[in-house]
Amino acid sequence: MLFSRILRLRVLALVLLIVALSAIYYAIFLVYGSNSDTGASVVDKVVVDLPYDATKGNRRIGVYVDVYYESLCPDSRSFFMNELLPTVHKLGDVLFVNLVPYGRAETIIKGEDIEFICQHGPKECLGNKFHACIIQNTKSNNQLSVNVTGCLFEDYFQPQAERCCKKFGVPWEDVKSCVYGSEGTQLLKVHGDLTNRLLPIDFIPTVALNQVTGSKNYQAAILKNLANEVCRILERSSINLSACQT
Repeated sequence: MLFSRILRLRVLALVLLIVALSAIYYAIFLVYGSNSDTGASVVDKVVVDLPYDATKGNRRIGVYVDVYYESLCPDSRSFFMNELLPTVHKLGDVLFVNLVPYGRAETIIKGEDIEFICQHGPKECLGNKFHACIIQNTKSNNQLSVNVTGCLFEDYFQPQAERCCKKFGVPWEDVKSCVYGSEGTQLLKVHGDLTNRLLPIDFIPTVALNQVTGSKNYQAAILKNLANEVCRILERSSINLSACQT
């Protein structure tokens, strides 16, 4: 009789163990899904609170694209040239682009003086100011902002900035006086304040769609194919564009 009781207890313990393991497996499956890809399809299961509804203004419907980047960052340059510029040219009418040039910089305030320490040195701080001042001078036209700042990424120094401004009709003297005056410093500080709200930042560039950066997988999907992620948001809001079908 004692042997039977021990046997029943062992069987009961085994059953409870199997039930517990099954529950753990099911919970993991719900969170991560059965898809082993690391692209956007996984994001749907891992990040459940992404705002897939398109932003609706008084007249326009579209997606906010906030880009946090650095002027001398190779990854930022790659994103601009390979993703942001082509996507703006393809879907510009439904994009609200907000460029934030600062990245992994640091703002140092000494009394009334403001200084910056940038990840890639003083030249990047100057480059960030060029970007900030160009953005300020093209703020009424975000497609123009992207075109001119994208042009800057073809080269990182002042002669290129002057050429890009003149190419797209942006007043060069206004930009130059902004860069080398107090306005450029104040603009870069504002970009720093905006960037620091995201801390900690895992990667530069970081991109927010409708003010959400999402998971690391979602960021990877955005950086790999921005147009696809924008189109997914629009499609989930029943906004079907012919440009998203190509």
